[in-house]
Amino acid sequence: KLDRKRLLRWILIAAAPSSLLLGVTNTISSNIAPIPLIWVVPLAAYLLSFIFAFASKPLVTGTQLARVLPLLVTPLAFTICIEATEPLVPLAFLHITVFFVAAWFCHALLSEDRPEAGHLTQFYLCMSIGGALGGFFNSIIAPMIFPTFFEYPLVLCLILLFRPPTKEFNKQLPLTAVLVVLTFIWMGAVRYLGADLQPNLRSGIALGAPLVAVFALVERTKVYALGMLALFFGSITLGTASTGKILTTHRSFFGVHRVVDGQGYRQLMHGNTIHGRQSLDPAKKGLPLTYYYPTGPIGSVFNSPDLMQNVHRVGLVGLGVGSLAVYGRPDQEFTYFEIDPTVLYLARDSGLFTFLKQSRARMDYVIGDARLTLAKQPDGHYGLLVLDAFSSDAIPTHLLTAEAIQMYAKKLAPGGVIALHVSNRYLELAPVVALTARSAGLQTFSNTDDGTPEEKLDGKTQSHWLLLAKDTSVLQLLRNANSIGHPELPMGRMRPGIDWVDIEIPPSVKPWTDDFVDVLGSFKSQSE
Repeated sequence: KLDRKRLLRWILIAAAPSSLLLGVTNTISSNIAPIPLIWVVPLAAYLLSFIFAFASKPLVTGTQLARVLPLLVTPLAFTICIEATEPLVPLAFLHITVFFVAAWFCHALLSEDRPEAGHLTQFYLCMSIGGALGGFFNSIIAPMIFPTFFEYPLVLCLILLFRPPTKEFNKQLPLTAVLVVLTFIWMGAVRYLGADLQPNLRSGIALGAPLVAVFALVERTKVYALGMLALFFGSITLGTASTGKILTTHRSFFGVHRVVDGQGYRQLMHGNTIHGRQSLDPAKKGLPLTYYYPTGPIGSVFNSPDLMQNVHRVGLVGLGVGSLAVYGRPDQEFTYFEIDPTVLYLARDSGLFTFLKQSRARMDYVIGDARLTLAKQPDGHYGLLVLDAFSSDAIPTHLLTAEAIQMYAKKLAPGGVIALHVSNRYLELAPVVALTARSAGLQTFSNTDDGTPEEKLDGKTQSHWLLLAKDTSVLQLLRNANSIGHPELPMGRMRPGIDWVDIEIPPSVKPWTDDFVDVLGSFKSQSE
């Protein structure tokens, strides 16, 4: 009869790589490389670890993998603690390599502990239960107890505990306690006494010494694992890698949101993507920054008197910090469609950002998937629709299909236009949107604006916007605004030179539908 402790061990060891799969996928896709389909790589590594571990003739043993694992985890721990996001390819490769070896190690332990044939049903049942529990932990429990993706390093440290023990832990307990206490004292002292140091230098000093001390004890299995856990926990709680002051951190189903003060701005961060910025200078509190700057593409739309004079209802998909709300007039109604209640809390109710309160327009908010909630609005309701929905750096593709754009077109009032934000590090979306929009009888125009050095210092960032309209007459209205300026513009007159251009559509591009989305075909070339 199988020992209950052995059954629980199988469940725990099987749960660890399952949890780690979700942890590494969330970390890479949100904080390092928010690239479409990136989740396929760690999933493939996870399945490959099964193949290697349960092969009839395994390449290596669990003991051999246990020796290699700390050599990979230690440098990875440093990159996690300093919140490194570049260089992208080597960093993503390191995360996936460590995950692959850790998963292979766990599955090798299970393979080597397989019982005789009569108990294999219980063995594989325990493995299945463990895999399900690992997913349940990351999906349900972790978001409720951790404000960040802390389950990723936590489970990594748990796997380190699976390494063969060296000495009785009760004999190592004093050493572990001393190591943990000294780690927190050192990291805290460097974080606060070295506040004026350059962030990368401060992080290196704060993390370097404890990391070396922990690695020196790598032969002491439990001391090393718990020392690494203390390092991870200390770096998160003390904010050793933060380039500014972290005001709050909130986690929702859609990711981790942080509000950070630094370099004269207050920013909302989702992973490594800026989702909104407001100046800390009281004189510039009402100035929309980043992609929404007055002299940028979307600023030229809102500051066009000829285009906007008859627009009384504006629908906006994606809230961010509510930067566009400051363009509102007293006779206008702005309706924000936002899927994440946490974002609404941070932008409106937390008191950290004031754009929404400063708006002169009447404000309304609808929580839920915009594809569904916008469809419930009356046809012909909006003079302007602004689509600015992002998940980290990825645009939800279901908002860009022919069926979605046809629905948007129905919601437009006569003469109404759609402004679509397509700034993206990895995808070139303008051609596919232009081709897809034709199914709704819409013409598409593009505007990419980088800004002057002075504007960048003021908080403007490069942005790429598309304008979808029934005819080209809107372009002349925008050109008029570019030449005459606008008296309500916070920065004064518009600078000349902004123009919307036609989009060249390569023959290889196909329109997106709810049944067909070619993300791979939209990747930018290296030259771009």
